[in-house]
Amino acid sequence: MFLGRNSELNYLTKKYEAKGSSIVVVYGQRFVGRHALLAEFTKNRSSRTLIARACSGRENRYLWANEIRDNLNKLPEYPEYSEIFKACFEFSEEKQVLIIDEFHNAVKGDPAFMKALIDFVFNSNKGSDLLVILSSRSIGFVESGLVDRVGQYALRIGGFLKVRELKYEDMRRFMPSYTRKETMEMYAILGGYPGLWKHLDPYKTVKENITQVILKPEGFFMNEAVRLVEMDLREVYVYNTILASLAEGKNKLNELHLHSDFSRAKLSVYIKNLMELELVEKAFSVDTDSKGNTQKGVYRIMHPLVHFYYKYVYPNYYLYSTKPAAEFYEQFIEETFRQFVENSMKKIGQELIKTYCDKGIIPFKPEKIGEWVGKLDTIDVVAFDEDGNALIGMCNYDKNVLTTDDYDWVKFLAKKAKLNVVQTVLITFERFDSKVVETGNKNNALQLISLKDQ
Repeated sequence: MFLGRNSELNYLTKKYEAKGSSIVVVYGQRFVGRHALLAEFTKNRSSRTLIARACSGRENRYLWANEIRDNLNKLPEYPEYSEIFKACFEFSEEKQVLIIDEFHNAVKGDPAFMKALIDFVFNSNKGSDLLVILSSRSIGFVESGLVDRVGQYALRIGGFLKVRELKYEDMRRFMPSYTRKETMEMYAILGGYPGLWKHLDPYKTVKENITQVILKPEGFFMNEAVRLVEMDLREVYVYNTILASLAEGKNKLNELHLHSDFSRAKLSVYIKNLMELELVEKAFSVDTDSKGNTQKGVYRIMHPLVHFYYKYVYPNYYLYSTKPAAEFYEQFIEETFRQFVENSMKKIGQELIKTYCDKGIIPFKPEKIGEWVGKLDTIDVVAFDEDGNALIGMCNYDKNVLTTDDYDWVKFLAKKAKLNVVQTVLITFERFDSKVVETGNKNNALQLISLKDQ
């Protein structure tokens, strides 16, 4: 199932339709849908894909030659890059597409790769125009290491397209039999990564998918959670310590220092590496005038599957490996699962409020949207219009009922943040008490959204 990538397809189509040859980098986290996007884009177009392995340039050229060698392409055993690229194409009036997947391996394995590619695309190729797509799962390499590796050749790259997580509303279509609430629970574990959702059983309930599919010993999901951390990182013991601490709620640098006994300087370096891989994020407040009321930022695990693993499996690994999955779920997950799902409500709420504002359901035009991180608590959603007026939102999954106390609390936080609030939105997957409903009926500046029966 191909979902929610119209803007990305339009971007690639414009690059394809532009005159002349060009090179574009397409990158994104594993299982985010990068390969599905490229498959959809190249459908009914002349294209060839080469996969770069983590090996020397000579070995990659040897492997590529074996893959494309045929009666027409009588390549030598160890061809030059130009011979490889030339063999991928025949002369055609139609623009042709060459995808080099995991191209970071080719760049790391051979300093000559990028020069050879650019020479072929812009100088040596006398056939039809080419669109070369350099595809990679290595976000850190593309955003932080590519220019250092290829130097001036980076100037010949004509564009960068980052394939991001799909939105929650897009993921609902993956499991049409699920209610909105059930999709939310699965979204909290798998996020907007369609390649992960494909491994679920659509005929099982959320609990059955967790116990029979996700928690399956030596199964795909838990192995993938470990692979995401270990694949690009050394000194895994340090990263395990940091991630386990964050999953336990120690999300400030000083808390991590006291728990791990690692120096703050060391922690900062390792956290930076986790952030480059988009496994961890640092949450700041959206801009306000009350800088003194905000924390310096708190760290969170941002990849949902990694968060699930370090929250439940990693600290209880012996029992996970010895107990039946259903018993493990009942003992370690069931009691706190609602709170775990609550972690994703902020993202859902920001997405939903923006959609409602765009459609005019909420009378507010946000110029920027985020959260407010305070010393006492956070405001899940804070948006500003062009005049500096604020919309604030509270997003609830854990509580059965939102009350006037919750409404008063978010207003109190907004006062601490010195926000000029003109609109308040309360979102819940359950219900509101009668007093909040009565207030909402009388006050146009308060919007109540219940997702329980949607």
